[in-house]
Amino acid sequence: AEIGQYMVQLDVGALDKLNVKLTDAHIVPAYVPFHSSQKTQRLLRWYERPDHPGTYSVLRKTDRVRLMYDKMTDYLNLAKFEHRGLLSAAYPVHDRRVVERLLQEWASFRHVFSFSQPIDEVRGYFGEKVAFYFLFVETLSVAEIALLLIALPCTLAEAWMRGSELEDVPRLIYSICLIVWTMCFRIFWARAEATYANRWGTELRGKRDLIKDQRNPGFKGVMMPSPLDENRVELQANPRKRLTGRIIASLVEATFMLVIVSAVSLNQVLAAEYNQAGDQQAYQIAALSLAGQMKVFDFLWAILARRLTELEQHVTLGDFDQAKAKKIFAMKFINTFYSFFYVAFFQDVLDHKSCVQAGGCKALLKNNLDIVYVTYIAFGALDIFVPLATFKMNIWLEARALGKQGREDTSLSFLEQQAKMQAYQGDDYNADWMQIILPLYFFSMFSMVSPLLAVGLAAVQISTQLRADAWKLCVAYRRTFPDRAAGIGVWNKQVGLLEFLSIGVNILLVITQLDVVRMLKLWPSFAQAVQDRPVMGKALIFFVLATASVTLRHVVRAVVPDVPSSVVLEQARQEVQRMRVYEGQTAAAREKIQ
Repeated sequence: AEIGQYMVQLDVGALDKLNVKLTDAHIVPAYVPFHSSQKTQRLLRWYERPDHPGTYSVLRKTDRVRLMYDKMTDYLNLAKFEHRGLLSAAYPVHDRRVVERLLQEWASFRHVFSFSQPIDEVRGYFGEKVAFYFLFVETLSVAEIALLLIALPCTLAEAWMRGSELEDVPRLIYSICLIVWTMCFRIFWARAEATYANRWGTELRGKRDLIKDQRNPGFKGVMMPSPLDENRVELQANPRKRLTGRIIASLVEATFMLVIVSAVSLNQVLAAEYNQAGDQQAYQIAALSLAGQMKVFDFLWAILARRLTELEQHVTLGDFDQAKAKKIFAMKFINTFYSFFYVAFFQDVLDHKSCVQAGGCKALLKNNLDIVYVTYIAFGALDIFVPLATFKMNIWLEARALGKQGREDTSLSFLEQQAKMQAYQGDDYNADWMQIILPLYFFSMFSMVSPLLAVGLAAVQISTQLRADAWKLCVAYRRTFPDRAAGIGVWNKQVGLLEFLSIGVNILLVITQLDVVRMLKLWPSFAQAVQDRPVMGKALIFFVLATASVTLRHVVRAVVPDVPSSVVLEQARQEVQRMRVYEGQTAAAREKIQ
């Protein structure tokens, strides 16, 4: 830890020894590079060891795993050995005591409607990357309840006003609230992320310590002087290969995206033509064909995305997974939402007859949305079944092989069972994110067509997904490597993108799915203008509402910063504490020399 300048946290009681006076009840002591003198002077925070209750250490089990990995990989490239089949697996083992406690307090469906998590314990066992994921899901669950409290009165008001000239007003109000909710959620999450990044010391990740993150097994780099200190030599990407890889990846991604859009558009055009020609089954056949296309495109892109990401020369496994997730999400977005955009904004114009049977295109959109949420809830259950079934199958196959050899089958120990479990890898982590982000996109863009049901089903889906993910990490998967992270990385960009999509889609739904002319009765002249020139009038409404929404977004971001003032204050205090520690170590070194 001392050689690698590993970051450890000061103890609250040590501040007096550093001549720092703070009277606040909630203080976040600074993280400092480990030095043996800090331990002897009792400056550091001590943690109880779960494998030896009653004994304490300044390093947690996750810290020991990271330090061990860092030292071993100085001499052995474990990732490459495993990649080439020379090593079966290398992973930290589960701690039975901690797992049982997490199953009791967290990873159980008894807590499915609870919004609190032992998030610090999750971080201490699985690492910050996993902990930030669960913190995001918890934040989203709480925010969904707030949105549900808006959706309920809007739905009741719509039912009460049905048949009157004000029938569409509740949905207009809900759409406005949904746009504001999306803005507030992003800020609320950014502030929570900044708070916990400071609390866990991950905002300094890679800036002060020399501990390596997991290497990308497919990376082929060259040993070059470090750009930060040329006395150090480290594995780096070839700049020319990296640039070439990024150019190729961008071109292939754009081409593949164009192919998807063309194929899906052709599907919808052919369905409309055959339906107008009298084929009553045209849209059912097109829907089945579209589902097949989506699966084929997903399968092909999963292969291509991995290969393209390898060309980009990512040194660490975390960077590789983040880059791949960005590519997968881009294609998933088109595959998942294209048909919804078509039904919401184009089908009524291009082929109105196809919506008649469902009661109109708005009703068709609502039905499709309800089916999506039920499907995602089912996928949450499937997330539990697949790794558990694989684990049980591996045990059964081993018992069967022993039986054929005439050897008696014996029950596996807790340690042996983990060898039969699947590894929780970057693809699994990204798949869990997809199960959260895509439903968030659905109800942030389209829940206006069915506010209460859409938000209610989304709340159930997110809550069940949280507990399903927690359970499978504790029971069905090997213990994941405790990766460090300063936040949720690339997924923050998707949340930021959602702000603009929510603005655009909700305003478009208002002017296409609601009776705008009837809602403008209080402004007769403008209502008549919209009725006479609907395209120009609705375009003007879109421009005004979009401009107002974007302006509101900038005002909110200016008034409420992403980093809370309390965190800014803690950061300043922590710099003072680090300076005092450094001054003390310097003075001690001088005395030792003299």
